[in-house]
Amino acid sequence: MSNELASASIGLLVVTATILLYYIRCRTARIIKEAKKEYGPSAEPCSPGDYMWKLDTEYNKCMISAAMIVRNGTLEDLNVVTEKLIQDPWFRRFTDRLALFENMPFWVKDTQFKKENHVHRVLLDVSQKPTNSAELKEWIGQTIVADLPIDRPLWKMVILENYEKCDDGSGDTMSCVLLMAHHVLGDGVAFSNMMMSMLDTESHVKGIKVEKKKKKPVSPTKSQVKPRQPFAWLTWLFVALYTVPIMGKIMLSKADVNPFKTQNVSGRKVVGMLDTPIEMTRMNSVRNKLGMSVNDVFMGVISCALQRLFARIEPDNDVESIKAAMMVNMRSNPYAVKMENQFATPVFDMDVSNSDPLVACNKMRPVMKGMKTTPISKVFFANIALVANLFPYIFNQTLLDYLASKTSCILSNVPGPSERMYFNGKLLERISAWSPQRKSVSFGMTMFTLGGKVNIGAIMDTGAADKAQAFVDEFVAVFEELEMMVSEQVSAKSKVADAC
Repeated sequence: MSNELASASIGLLVVTATILLYYIRCRTARIIKEAKKEYGPSAEPCSPGDYMWKLDTEYNKCMISAAMIVRNGTLEDLNVVTEKLIQDPWFRRFTDRLALFENMPFWVKDTQFKKENHVHRVLLDVSQKPTNSAELKEWIGQTIVADLPIDRPLWKMVILENYEKCDDGSGDTMSCVLLMAHHVLGDGVAFSNMMMSMLDTESHVKGIKVEKKKKKPVSPTKSQVKPRQPFAWLTWLFVALYTVPIMGKIMLSKADVNPFKTQNVSGRKVVGMLDTPIEMTRMNSVRNKLGMSVNDVFMGVISCALQRLFARIEPDNDVESIKAAMMVNMRSNPYAVKMENQFATPVFDMDVSNSDPLVACNKMRPVMKGMKTTPISKVFFANIALVANLFPYIFNQTLLDYLASKTSCILSNVPGPSERMYFNGKLLERISAWSPQRKSVSFGMTMFTLGGKVNIGAIMDTGAADKAQAFVDEFVAVFEELEMMVSEQVSAKSKVADAC
C-alpha cells in the first residue's frame, strides 16, 4: 500500500510539474508576442542572467565605471567615438531602454533617444573644477554614484576637459572621459570590448604596417593533434559533484570581519588610481623569475598590501584571511563579445597574514592554480544561472545578496591591447576601471593592462573606509619591494653559480 502511495505521489508531482512548466512556457510566449506588438519587433526579453544585476540596492548600485585620461581630449572627440558606438548594431543596448511588460523585463528601442542625454561636457564652477589628480579622484568618486534615469538607456559618458596641464613642457592638457553604466547592460569583459572599439591602435593612427607574428614550427617530436576536450556531460557531472562542497562551504561560512568590510554601506564612494602606470615588462620580469602567472603576482601583492594596511589601521587586528571574489569570463568564444553578462565570481579565501610579498605570492599561487584545476568557476556560474532561470527574481536577489554579505571585495584583471591607443587621434595616457560592488561588498581592485602598461584602480565605500588611494599606493610599494627581492634573489643565485 505504501509503495503504491509513493508511486502515485511521484506521478502526481511529475504531472503537476509538467503542467506548471507548460503554463510558464505558454505564458512567456504570450507576453513576448504582446510585448513585440507594443514596442515593435526589435523588442527582446532581458535574460535572467542580465536582469538579476538590476536587482541591486539603493546604497550600493551595480555600476561599472571607468576613466580614460586623454591628452587634449574634447567633447568633439567624445561625440565622434560615441556616434560610431550607437550606430553599431552590435552595441544596440546603448540605444535600448529597459521596460517591464507584465512584470517581465524587455530591451526595447528608445524612441526618444537623444545622445545629448548621455554624452556631454562637464560644466563646473572654477572653485569646484578639479585641477590635479587628487581632486580628480574626489570628483570621480562623487560622480559615479549618481543614479541613471530608468526611462532611457542605462549609461552615460561625460568629459571633463583640460582639468590639468601636462608637466612635460608641451603645453598640452589632460581631459578625463568618465564612463558610467549599469551592470545590467553587460559585464566587465563586454565593456572592455566596447571601450576598445572606441579606440584606435597607434599603428592604425600612424599608418604603421604591423607584421603578424609567424607561427612557431611544430617540433616533429610533438604531436600536432589538439588535445581532446572533455565531453560536455563529464564537465557538468564534475560541476554537480563539486556544487555541494564549494557552495556549501561559502553558504555556511561566517561573514568577513576586517577594517575594510562593513554590513552597513553608506553609498558614498572613494576611488584610487595610478598616476604613473607600471610597465608590463616589469610585471612580466617578476612573474617569469618566480615562475608564476600574472594573477599569482597580482593577488599576492594585493594580499600583502592588505595585511600592511590592516596593521596600520588596526595594529591589534587578528585578521588572517578575507573572502574575495574574482571575475572570470565564461564565454566560449572570446572573439565575439556581446553586451551581456557571461561571467562567474568564484569566492575564495585570500590570506592576509603575511607582510613579506614573496611569501604572500607563494601562498596565493596554489589558490589561483585551484581556480584552474577545479571547476569552481563553472560551479558558481551554473548555480547562479540555474537560480536566475528557474526561480522568481526575489530568489536571485536573495542569493546574490547573501553571497555578497560573506565577501569583502571584488578583484579583476582585464587584459587589453599591447599597443598604445588613441581616442579619435588623441593619445590615451592611462585608463582606470572600478569593479561594481553589491549589497555589502565594500571595496574592489581592478588591474587594466593597456599599451604595455599596468593600470590599477581601487574603489571603497566610505561606510567601511576611505583608503582607496592608500590601497593603490601600498600595492605599488609592495610590488616594488617584491621586484627588488626577486632581483636580489637572482643575483645571489648568479654569484653562487659563478663561484662554482
